[in-house]
Amino acid sequence: MGNVGVIAFAFGQPEELRPFPVGPSNNMIRKVADQIVAQEEHRGNTVYVAAQWETSGLDASEERTLLVSVRNDPDTHYIDTKGVLDKSMEYFVRRDVERVVLVAHPLHLFFIKFLIMTKIWDAGDLAIDHQYDGMMREVPYDRSKTNVQGWTRGPIRFVGYLAKAFVTKRHGS
Repeated sequence: MGNVGVIAFAFGQPEELRPFPVGPSNNMIRKVADQIVAQEEHRGNTVYVAAQWETSGLDASEERTLLVSVRNDPDTHYIDTKGVLDKSMEYFVRRDVERVVLVAHPLHLFFIKFLIMTKIWDAGDLAIDHQYDGMMREVPYDRSKTNVQGWTRGPIRFVGYLAKAFVTKRHGS
């Protein structure tokens, strides 16, 4: 028994912020994160969750949840993946979390893990738990008409976006 962190990384963003259509990717990320939280709590662990507004419908109690980005807040409405990772890790360190589960679209997860593994991104001393990685296969691309983040619509667009972001050092919509 111990403290576990779960980060639910958003993948795609709806054009209309109201009502609350979050798209198929974020719905599945939320469901996978909920399943992981339930399994870890069943094992007797205390689970802390960090989520973006698009993936925040998690069943964890409020005192154990960090909302990394807020839908109608111009400062946090959009936070890139690195910003989500950094804020989440700070939150987890303050709560003595021992290991962290990353919940993301499979291709997104691959690049997040690659950037952490190569030390391009710093995840601190927290262990990244890979035991649930297979569950991410269920997360689809967001090809919904309301998705304004074109790079989340398919693998070629996503890899193209990453190349552009790497060269220009600019991220986001």
